[in-house]
Amino acid sequence: MATKLVNENGWKDDTESLKQHNELADLIDGIKVIIEDPKQAKEIDADAMSKNLDSLISSLKEYELAVSVPFPDASAPTSSVDETAKDDANEGYATNAQKEEMVASLVEMFNGVNTDFTGMVELLNEKELIVEGTQLTEDLHKYTVDLQDVYDGLTGETMTSADAEEFLNKIEATDQFIGETIEAYLQN
Repeated sequence: MATKLVNENGWKDDTESLKQHNELADLIDGIKVIIEDPKQAKEIDADAMSKNLDSLISSLKEYELAVSVPFPDASAPTSSVDETAKDDANEGYATNAQKEEMVASLVEMFNGVNTDFTGMVELLNEKELIVEGTQLTEDLHKYTVDLQDVYDGLTGETMTSADAEEFLNKIEATDQFIGETIEAYLQN
């Protein structure tokens, strides 16, 4: 998908994007070789591989987000009629429609993760696992603050592509925390 976006949106001539694209492709190829070679598969550290894959997935999502808008063309003429498009481009969006699409996608992701987080907290409360001063309680507070920050940002008046990337990272980190917490505390 990212390769298609790179070509469609004019990023293929940007040396920095091309470098990042090639680095990600090399990482994917390296993982593919390890997975497909049964001899190497026996020597894989599953925990390290899982962390590497999580990192790669996050990097791929960030990259796809970056190339999902047309490459900015500095030589293109602008007029007062194009001011909204110019403002959107300065924020990292090619059009207002792309910005709305990104916000809608983030809202959907946020709603799912927020629902899961709320349900997990209720279960932790029922099992009396939330105790003041514990690491779990501190983590719950941190992710509650992060989710509130995302909510405030998504319901605010303005949002740049950098904000969208930050919100995406917070949503994904919270989702990962939910999985780890359920595995650690609520498996029974």
